[in-house]
Amino acid sequence: MEYILARASLGYRLKSPISEEKFQELKTAHVTLFQGLQIEEKYDLLIENYIEFEESQIKLALQHAIRTDFDYWQAYQNRSILNRRLSNLLSSTYLYLKSYEQHLKKIYSAEGKSSEAIESVKNLVVEYEKTNNDFKIMNLLRHHSQHCGLPVHFVSWNSKVIEDSESTPMLEFTLDYSTYSDEVRKGRRDNANALKEAGDNVDLKPAVRKYIECIGTIHKKIQDYIAPIIAKAREAISSEIELYKQKVDPDTVGLTAFAVTEDGKRKTQFTLMLDWDNVRITLQDRNRILKKLSSLYITSKVTPAKKATK
Repeated sequence: MEYILARASLGYRLKSPISEEKFQELKTAHVTLFQGLQIEEKYDLLIENYIEFEESQIKLALQHAIRTDFDYWQAYQNRSILNRRLSNLLSSTYLYLKSYEQHLKKIYSAEGKSSEAIESVKNLVVEYEKTNNDFKIMNLLRHHSQHCGLPVHFVSWNSKVIEDSESTPMLEFTLDYSTYSDEVRKGRRDNANALKEAGDNVDLKPAVRKYIECIGTIHKKIQDYIAPIIAKAREAISSEIELYKQKVDPDTVGLTAFAVTEDGKRKTQFTLMLDWDNVRITLQDRNRILKKLSSLYITSKVTPAKKATK
């Protein structure tokens, strides 16, 4: 068996021989970076769904403040939008929570070892499932939305006058949404007490935000554990690309590692590139960990200009 690096578009021309050991090292690095990207992609999907969910609430509150054509049909449409957005969010949280373990296993198995990281992350998830009421409620709601019915049962549009001694009184419009605990509890024994404690009409606005906070903490723990392995994998591929540039060809587009049989047939191959890993880095940098999401809110309130002091 021959192990080489070559640009796929050029066949085996401009090839660089490598050892079997180096080939396996690069293959492990390739798997590791791909699994790291998968984790970040799924977290990004979750965050994007959360942003769309919050954006919908702001838009609906604004429409209620501006338009006067509100009727039952409009009420249905508004609730339908919230149900679509929340169902998407719950599906993406489920995907993330049910798949991170398989990605971690592939990362650590590629390294030829198991790790306490997997058990540590699983223990954190279990802790939330046992002790965090909002986490329990949202997990129940996710099960309900995927197997029984829609998650948002009631929507209310509210307005109130906000008086400030330093400015003109302003009218504030808000939107609230909730779920009926009896509907979600039907046929469920696990975590049903969390819904019972929350009352008949469960306010979902704080529950959703605290749920995303918890998942953000889980994601940060995963990132911290795999960071050294990811860095090692990236360095392995990066250094080999640079070596190929110096010794063979400065153009590395399509650079691929091949395992070739004696009769010239390709048995195994994988690309050597960092472009997709750069995407992973971008996703990691832009999706900050939401530690205090439940204490954050967006407003378009007009702030009066401060009087200039002499």
